[in-house]
Amino acid sequence: EVHSGRAISVSTVEWSVADKMAKPTSALEGAMWDKETEVDRFRERVPLSNLVSQCKLYNLDPSKPKPRDFIGQLKHAAQDGAFVIIPECKRTEPTLGSLRRRYDVAKLVKGLTIAGAPALCVNCDPVVFGGSLEDITTAREAANKAAAEGVSSDYSFDEGIVVPPIIAS
Repeated sequence: EVHSGRAISVSTVEWSVADKMAKPTSALEGAMWDKETEVDRFRERVPLSNLVSQCKLYNLDPSKPKPRDFIGQLKHAAQDGAFVIIPECKRTEPTLGSLRRRYDVAKLVKGLTIAGAPALCVNCDPVVFGGSLEDITTAREAANKAAAEGVSSDYSFDEGIVVPPIIAS
């Protein structure tokens, strides 16, 4: 049952979109409302067409790192029919708070890579996971010393919020 706003269902998760006077019914719903507001503000500042142009220019610069083949790594890891796990690196958990006293993303990425992770999820959302785009850059540098591919993670339900983490990685 949704108590406020208009309901949105994603798989088995349901939350409502914030109305002016509504209060979130859960931590996840509150985080989604915050993310929706962030995406709207980002979209106002940088229209999608400008963002696409920035990505194209970035990819033309030979001094910039090129995107990695995330899907290729997963297919390679699963070619024997093996179950593939993508570990995630995050500073905090929305419902639990801080997960580690000292979060060293480079050390964490190195350990997960040595353990055989074909790819990694680096949660970069500053509000929900306490992350940053710098975490993605650090993770990529650490992964460069090993064999893992990196992917950023955010509550991504809009193409405008996906592009900045991709550029950072």
